[in-house]
Amino acid sequence: MSILGHCIYRFRKHPLFRAVFILGLTALIVFLFFYLSAVKERPPVLTGIHPAVGEPGDVITITGKNFGDSKATDSFVEIAGGKLSSSAYISWTDTLIRAVLPYNVEDGLVYVQTKNGKSEAEIFANRQTLPVPIRHNPKTALPFIASIDKKTMHVGALITLRGGNFGNLRGSSRVFFTAGSAEGTKEKALIPCSDFDADYHFWSDTELQVRIPDGADSGYVYVETDYGKSNGFDYSLASPPVTKTYTDLRTYSVKLSADISDAQAEANATLTLFIPLPRLTSTQRNVQIVASNPEPSISGYLNTLVHRINLNEIAGKKSTFSHTFAVGIHGLHTQVDETKIKAYSEDTKKIYAAYLKNGPLIPSDNQSLRSLAASIVKKEKNPYRKAKLLYEWMLENIFVESRVSASERDIADILRLKKADAYEAAVLYTALLRAEEIPALTNAGILVDADMQSRNHWWCEFYIEGAGWIPVDPALGAGLEYKSFQRQDSRAQFYFGSLDAQHITFSRGWNNIKPAHIAGKKVYRPKSYALQSIWEETTAGTVKYSSYWQDAAVTGVY
Repeated sequence: MSILGHCIYRFRKHPLFRAVFILGLTALIVFLFFYLSAVKERPPVLTGIHPAVGEPGDVITITGKNFGDSKATDSFVEIAGGKLSSSAYISWTDTLIRAVLPYNVEDGLVYVQTKNGKSEAEIFANRQTLPVPIRHNPKTALPFIASIDKKTMHVGALITLRGGNFGNLRGSSRVFFTAGSAEGTKEKALIPCSDFDADYHFWSDTELQVRIPDGADSGYVYVETDYGKSNGFDYSLASPPVTKTYTDLRTYSVKLSADISDAQAEANATLTLFIPLPRLTSTQRNVQIVASNPEPSISGYLNTLVHRINLNEIAGKKSTFSHTFAVGIHGLHTQVDETKIKAYSEDTKKIYAAYLKNGPLIPSDNQSLRSLAASIVKKEKNPYRKAKLLYEWMLENIFVESRVSASERDIADILRLKKADAYEAAVLYTALLRAEEIPALTNAGILVDADMQSRNHWWCEFYIEGAGWIPVDPALGAGLEYKSFQRQDSRAQFYFGSLDAQHITFSRGWNNIKPAHIAGKKVYRPKSYALQSIWEETTAGTVKYSSYWQDAAVTGVY
């Protein structure tokens, strides 16, 4: 009898055999069902994008797997939070997608979404927003300003520039205004409109709408494009409530570096480092990258330099990633006419809404804190006077410790203990300001002593209508010890509204860097010289590595 015949015979004659056979067959069918379902429902996997740095109109190629053989109605590519329109796609296969970048594409994370889930992300940067050398084209006319719509002329006011050859897209073009002169000199400097303050409102080839930037003074304005500078057009600011005088200019050489060692990973595992860039501000007007070793993968992504590292390529050795910057900083003195301080306009409240509410570091909606702030300012309505009352309460009631604690104490503990380090003092003061509906920021950077020693430090800014940002350093005002280049008669008085040229700024408020990899490891460095959500990020497949971030070092002052 054959094997098949024998099985058939046993199937007919033996009930136990039939039962075992049927159970085995059922288990096989169930296994195949779930296996095929899992294969069919695998989420998309993104392995690369090209180019990683592009501009509107470029074709972006996305490689990976599990995208689907064709684009389904619920499948799409997302870049910087925006979905590509249906007309943008050139082709879509299970392993490759090609699409045209839209005119409004921004720096950000690239994802592929299907009905089976969302991929991990890759970083994309818009080339038009990156600093590039100016390329002169003699065949293209220079930009020119013909007129200015100047209904109101004060810091923060929205004005319209009319003319020509501005370009249909802004790209790397900028608008410059005359800045306040440095003390003891008649020479006028220039300051660009700020992306941080949303100064650029509208851009077309013949008309621009911009806000007069913080730090501007009466003088002239011009437009700079890739093809050159426009004519200067005179303007005059109304008498401001706050007069700002920029004092001694100092240029620092600052070095940042991170060491990576003991790397062990599976194939294609990567580590991404986000190295902070010094911020451009009204006092910190000149930041240049002097040296980079190695060159970053992406420059200027969310105010960081990005390094993408294949961990297998550095296995068994130590790799150092370093950058040296030249940073020019002015000190700032302010004189305030409190009678000219105005209430915030609805436009200002909208622009700075993020600096009026609760944030990752700033618990301004804490009811106990709000009650405390209200009890301090009482019936005062003037924003400047309220800020001063809150500052004076801080100096009288909170002792500032010279040592920075390792933990991040919450507001309740700080108020209960009545002591704080420099970081906690800045966070507390910012929270009190926001609780009283005053736009405010916690800044992070380094403080440079007269003996060239530097340390991590934190201070604040608050916004005044028609005047811009006003600096406050609660820790130094409270008497935190450090060696200043110039002696202050009253540190408590000076550091409310003024700042020396020894503060190097890396962060203005919280820099929220979104994770690109769902399954990867993210590293946050508390109480550092920059306030950012991610410093290091790894992909799946990383077994281990060691990182050491050296303190920011000042290697020279000029």
